[in-house]
Amino acid sequence: MSIILNQFGNPPPSSITLHTRKGTDIPNVQDWHLSVSSASNNARLVADKRWSKVRWRTTGGSGVYNCHGLTFAARRTNLIDLRWIERILHDDSFEEIHRKDILSGDVVLYFSPEGEPEHSGIISSVREGDGQGMFQEVWVFSKWGSASEAVHLIHDCPYNASNLKFFRVMK
Repeated sequence: MSIILNQFGNPPPSSITLHTRKGTDIPNVQDWHLSVSSASNNARLVADKRWSKVRWRTTGGSGVYNCHGLTFAARRTNLIDLRWIERILHDDSFEEIHRKDILSGDVVLYFSPEGEPEHSGIISSVREGDGQGMFQEVWVFSKWGSASEAVHLIHDCPYNASNLKFFRVMK
């Protein structure tokens, strides 16, 4: 069996078989080549003082998976057609929960002003604040585009954090 490589020594973009729990096919793409601009962007993000509290989990970026691929496909691929996020939530038995009820392992979606899910992550830790349902700190495990994986405070990222929704698998 021979493997075809591109001029960078990487396999060409591909996809994997990916289904929801109910068997719905989910389109996806794995891009094995990290462009020079993506690698440069990753280096800028890591060096940016605005993200001084971020704990970078990986040292370099990857085009193989994005934040939605990390959250919903175990780091295996990019989910690039955002219309499928709603189908995954439905088919995989996620239910929206209130912010006051979030726990480690729940999913957070960051929505753009137009209502598109522009970023996702997994709640990694929650520290209670005043005992009235307000949290002092919520940390998220996510991936910033083709950049590195990051553990960050929920509002401490380059995505719009003004419209967040939280989800939990209920069965």
